[in-house]
Amino acid sequence: MDTPRIQSNIDKLREEVGQYTQTKNTANKYIEKIYTASLSLKIYVAIPVVILLILCFVHPDFVKEESTDDNGVVFKKVSYIKIGVWWLILSAVFIIGFYGYNYKMSKNSEEDEE
Repeated sequence: MDTPRIQSNIDKLREEVGQYTQTKNTANKYIEKIYTASLSLKIYVAIPVVILLILCFVHPDFVKEESTDDNGVVFKKVSYIKIGVWWLILSAVFIIGFYGYNYKMSKNSEEDEE
């Protein structure tokens, strides 16, 4: 049998096929990055919306202020200014945390690829 000749043909074919598979992997990396960026953008928009909905419908005590009526009865009413302030604070905290998590994960995945 002519084993060295067959082996050289196999090596040539691997080189030719390898060129096409490398470009395919590169294209897949770009598609994956675009998909990840699109998904991240949706999450960055969804975080403040979910926080605002929770604050508006649940009305936790830290968004209420005490008030008295004409009879001197003390009751708590919702302060929309407090909802706005807490919404900004909580949205910023969660978005910064999510960004930090994604940044850390992207750094780890880049190190794994090298």
